[in-house]
Amino acid sequence: MKVIELNASSGAAKDAAEPVQELPFDVPEPQCVETPTHKKIYHACAHAHRGDLVLVYGAGGVGKSTALIRYAEQHQKYGHQAHYFSLHGIKTPAAMLQAIAEVLRVPGAFGAYRNVPLLRALADALSPDEVLLADECSSLKPDALDLMRHFLDERGTGILLSGNELVYEVISGKGRRAHFSQLDSRVGMKVHLPHSTKADANAVLSAWGVADSEGRQYGQQIALGVGGLRRLCRVLRLARMSAIAKRRQIDYELMRATTGVLGLDD
Repeated sequence: MKVIELNASSGAAKDAAEPVQELPFDVPEPQCVETPTHKKIYHACAHAHRGDLVLVYGAGGVGKSTALIRYAEQHQKYGHQAHYFSLHGIKTPAAMLQAIAEVLRVPGAFGAYRNVPLLRALADALSPDEVLLADECSSLKPDALDLMRHFLDERGTGILLSGNELVYEVISGKGRRAHFSQLDSRVGMKVHLPHSTKADANAVLSAWGVADSEGRQYGQQIALGVGGLRRLCRVLRLARMSAIAKRRQIDYELMRATTGVLGLDD
């Protein structure tokens, strides 16, 4: 099988800023901003939904969880089963299967801690036109991570595994264990997101009404650093409060002052 690899750094020419519309200072806070990286993740979800295994990995704060949740919500509305679940802090096969059972709401699965019967019950509840969107997979033990391929093999259900760089190293890295070759050989797409992009930052800054060039450059600087878009949105959220109080647009001055208040200006 040919593996498709996407990298967030590709398509850098799209990073150029689009014309910015100056918004009223008191517009409602943006709820969900679709970024170019979100679109890459949607594409990865759609690929998995066709019955493949997809690996999405990279830095925190680039919007992985937000995009996965949004994909699941949109497809549930139209009856296309996309099941999102977070495995944050979950390590063992039993705990992972219970997390999946809670999402699928399989009768008789709750409280069943014998792995094999539970695994079969979950597989029986799935179909080839469904997809499992497993987020925060980094803490899973190797035997739990390897167990995910059962749903692909037995039911043809698509699987997307999302996490940090560690997930890639465990499944596909040079130091992976021999038995992970079975899982790695099934990966049909790998999407590496090492950081947010300028285009991502521009989309977020436009949604928040940041129009001055200094503010946009500063926002890009924040987005490309540690914490990515998550940190940028945190700064913009607090800066917006000051902007409303002063009846002005969010700009470089307010953003710079906010990072100082949050202790993020080092």
